[in-house]
Amino acid sequence: MALSSSSVAPIESQADLRLLRHVKTGRFLIRNGGWTNEEEQAASFPNFLSLVEFCLQNDVGEVEIVVRERSDPRPTATRIRELLKNATCS
Repeated sequence: MALSSSSVAPIESQADLRLLRHVKTGRFLIRNGGWTNEEEQAASFPNFLSLVEFCLQNDVGEVEIVVRERSDPRPTATRIRELLKNATCS
């Protein structure tokens, strides 16, 4: 489940951080496909589409998307299953 270099970007190059956090453990996904307690080590996705595609391709469940804007230290989180369940395709 390792992430390709095109699917994630180093945190310092992102205006906004888009991370995956395991709901039960609170740990963040890292580039090699493992998990860490440290948000600073987490893989940040360049956009929502690459994040959702990664979750679908790797059957990742029980995770939430954590978005943190550089200008606002308070993160927002949405569970991926809820996001996909409520999504509509046109």
